[in-house]
Amino acid sequence: MNPIMYRVACSECMHRDPTDTLDFISDEDYDRLKKSGTEYSAVLYLLQERQDEYACNHCGSINQQIYDVKLGKNLSLLDTLFIWERIVQESHENGWYLAVFNFRKSNGEVKSNNYFVDPNNPFIVSDIHNAVSRFIQNKTSDDFVNHDNSYTSDNEFVSHNNGEFFLCTILNCNFGKNRMWIEKYFTFGFTKDELISALEVSLAEVRGRQGW
Repeated sequence: MNPIMYRVACSECMHRDPTDTLDFISDEDYDRLKKSGTEYSAVLYLLQERQDEYACNHCGSINQQIYDVKLGKNLSLLDTLFIWERIVQESHENGWYLAVFNFRKSNGEVKSNNYFVDPNNPFIVSDIHNAVSRFIQNKTSDDFVNHDNSYTSDNEFVSHNNGEFFLCTILNCNFGKNRMWIEKYFTFGFTKDELISALEVSLAEVRGRQGW
């Protein structure tokens, strides 16, 4: 058995466990997650395989978010799955498009609305926004292939006065059909409508900065 460590937070009451949760997975599952290499694939695995085991220590809800996953062969050799330098390097080497969204909400208002695309391309920016919007709304599209078979649940989008949304995603356009996969994702305190609105603001700001 192989150790896997992660943080857990509650979408219902916003309580975050102060310490990491330690679990163990089989050699087969370890090999599969290491091959995928993304934190998000590990989060999907944990949510799908063991969702009933998670309950908030504060309110009892099983509507939980998992993030900051580490994986290894033993406790002294745990590797963080989300490594920014690796993601940037692989994107550049393969000609992929990298996009990062980080939205923060304070006192009911979106105070920070950060958006990053590398390399900048007005057509790809629109494609990424469309893909991410459909991901948030849990809709499929003929415009891109969701590499992770990822999904969102309505339970994730519980409105609170404060919140944070983070998404790092890659778009590969080398095969005639866009392929998207997610490196890291979590959301707290936002509704779907709030996130879609924040995405639209980001797109307008990026276009304005680049003069598109």
